[in-house]
Amino acid sequence: EDLLEILTDLGVHIERCNGILIVDSSKMKNNILDDERIKSFRASSYFMGVMLSRFGRCEMVAPGGCKIGERPLDMHFDFFKSLGVTFQKKDDRYILECKNQKKGFYRFRQKSVGATINALLYASGLERVELHNISIEPEVIEVIKSLILMGVKINIDNDICVIEGRKNKNGCRCRKNAPCTDPRRRKRRLSDGKIPKRKEKHCAC
Repeated sequence: EDLLEILTDLGVHIERCNGILIVDSSKMKNNILDDERIKSFRASSYFMGVMLSRFGRCEMVAPGGCKIGERPLDMHFDFFKSLGVTFQKKDDRYILECKNQKKGFYRFRQKSVGATINALLYASGLERVELHNISIEPEVIEVIKSLILMGVKINIDNDICVIEGRKNKNGCRCRKNAPCTDPRRRKRRLSDGKIPKRKEKHCAC
């Protein structure tokens, strides 16, 4: 509910109908995310990738913690900086800005679900981004499937991912799937989501 309230404050229209959640972000605003609710849940860090992709700027208070414990955001910021995003911290706020970035390459030093998702969200608005050593967990696969439905081209080969994004994305209909813990089923989900295998050679571009 905190997330839906934050989205509403950003100008996103939320509607519930017979168990279906309809989200219309066509009039979304780039407000400063300084609400206390941002501090209440870890996933608020994903606003960085969303806002940078949509508006080229994100200013927000530090995201909240989680039940797992302390998990630094350094890999998120390393990725953003590698793709031309400027970052500064003022008091308890993060300010990120990007200008005219179109392509990029980044290799995660270790697998991270959160950093991979943030990278996908930002890269979905760029021309072409290649990511190496990404996390391939159920949460990541669901984000990839949703972005593909929105018109973003994503090719995966093991833990290498190439994203060819677009600024104006399509609307889509998504169904929340139950978490998948079986590694064999995780691999099958890649094909279920119709994520094509890469044919070109790996390159740092």
